[in-house]
Amino acid sequence: MIINNEFKPYQAFFIGTNQHSLMFSFEPTISVALFANNEFVKKLDIKVRMTEISSLPPIGTLLFIDEITGSELKGYEAEFTDGWSWDFNNYVSQFEQLYALKNVGSYQILQGSKNMDSFIEHAKFNGKLLKLLRSKLNLTQTEIGEIIGLTRQRVQQIEADNKDVSQEMVDRLVNVIPSLTDKVTIQLDWVSFNFPELNGTEIINNVLRLKPDLFIERPTSQNFYTREYAYAGEKSIYVQDFAPEHVSDSGDNADISKKGATLFLTGIGTRLFEKALLEQGLTWQKFFNRMYQYRGHATRLDVAINDTSGLLKMNELVDAVREGRFWTKARHYAVHGSEEFGWTLDFGTSPFVIRMYDKAKEQEQKGKDTNIVTRVELELHGDKATDVIQEWLSNDNLVGITFDILYTYLHFVEEPLDEKKLAKARDRRTYIESLKPIAAWALLISLGQKMKFTTEAKEQSIESIENWISKYVAPSLKIIQETGRWQNLLETIREIDLSDDKKKLVQAVNAENMSIDSKKIPVIY
Repeated sequence: MIINNEFKPYQAFFIGTNQHSLMFSFEPTISVALFANNEFVKKLDIKVRMTEISSLPPIGTLLFIDEITGSELKGYEAEFTDGWSWDFNNYVSQFEQLYALKNVGSYQILQGSKNMDSFIEHAKFNGKLLKLLRSKLNLTQTEIGEIIGLTRQRVQQIEADNKDVSQEMVDRLVNVIPSLTDKVTIQLDWVSFNFPELNGTEIINNVLRLKPDLFIERPTSQNFYTREYAYAGEKSIYVQDFAPEHVSDSGDNADISKKGATLFLTGIGTRLFEKALLEQGLTWQKFFNRMYQYRGHATRLDVAINDTSGLLKMNELVDAVREGRFWTKARHYAVHGSEEFGWTLDFGTSPFVIRMYDKAKEQEQKGKDTNIVTRVELELHGDKATDVIQEWLSNDNLVGITFDILYTYLHFVEEPLDEKKLAKARDRRTYIESLKPIAAWALLISLGQKMKFTTEAKEQSIESIENWISKYVAPSLKIIQETGRWQNLLETIREIDLSDDKKKLVQAVNAENMSIDSKKIPVIY
């Protein structure tokens, strides 16, 4: 192929899509890995015209590229060999599936009757929400009353008594201001899991199920590991483990391998891996269950909230922080950046951070496209990451969990906090909620309710273990039974050494069963 007018003996392999917003586009950005003589050279992000390629191919597919032009700063474009078939319907379908897979939750401030979707959360429209909307839109009670067909006195009564607003009034408001139905989407932006019983190649083959040839093996000293497998040579999808150590004991030479490895999916890595999830017929929830089946445990989870309508204004939030017009449970906070290049606000430190920043300006500086204006991220480590994942798997409501966290941990208001009143307040939340909120932030978190993280490990019951096996493990057990490997599995189970907690659970259940059985023994006189 030709790269910037110079011939290169390279082959290009498709390794995924990497757009943060994954907007529908006839010129999406894809990632390709370049190889020469079966040796990895480098990864490129290339903008392609979908009329020139056969839809989005499976990961690992050889792409017939004639020429690549561009640079890291301005981006790359590619010309493909003639003869590719163009399947518009297949391409649209794939893009829609990827979009649905990426957005693990959606939320609307208002939902009109014409576009009602039971899968999209929306706030209950009442007097409180009406007042917030008025404040955000800079409308008087008379002006908003004219839009929804009510007198000023009636609007005043609805706001004062926090009465519900009818769907007919919502529709009138949406007809005049359609942007009120813009979706706020939620996606995963970082996932890392530790696997105490696996090594790097086992994670690639059994957990990720990606082609091992697409990973570059190299030494590392990061996180106390000694070896790293990097997808297409970059730290977007990578696994770290321990390389075998050569030892000599009593004249016998041997290689000793230490078990244990960690999988990392960064922000770009999660977008790349979603194409693999689609090919494997998985959702993110099903992938988490797969990782738990291999005895993995979460070390980090980032949940991103994408504001595409510009509801949040970073300048407004930065001013609030600088003027003391905010409250947070976090002890530490920081302001970074500038108005020109984009602001970033951080609240808290590991194991829990709330971060918000100008996503559009960030991507613009990288020469990339996005329809996201502002992003709010929850960075969760250790037990907090586990709490959110387990709650999501149990209740399938990541939207509710996410906004409960924001509602509980952060508020922006229109006036500086009185530290004396705050210190004297019996319930600090009551004092905070007595202040006029910044309307945009209050609208964003209007779904939220007070919650708290579970910082202690939850006690397991035999019922919860049985339910988990029935829901997630039973299909795999059925395959083992049908293929004649049941006895091998039973032998493996017999050899497992239970932890002290698990032994106590067994003893407690057995003692309870003996007590129940003793009550059933007939008494003979």
